[in-house]
Amino acid sequence: MTTLKTKNLKAYITAKINEYAENTFSEVDYSAHKAVLKKYPWGDRPATIAGLRTLLNDIQEQSNLYKYILAVIAVITAVFIFFWLVFF
Repeated sequence: MTTLKTKNLKAYITAKINEYAENTFSEVDYSAHKAVLKKYPWGDRPATIAGLRTLLNDIQEQSNLYKYILAVIAVITAVFIFFWLVFF
């Protein structure tokens, strides 16, 4: 009698674990991933990731250049305003 209860309990627990495992993981939607791979000319995933990193680094470098230019313009403007207020 005890072995029957143990077997039923094991079967019940196994069934519940399997049920929860089936409901835990859903299907992954790769449509955005595939769209990015189609949009850029690098082909497979690793090459696309490397290409996008290079592209982002280039954009970041250009952005830094503009930041430096704006900083120089701000300093020149501040010096001009200072001299204007002091000497005029």
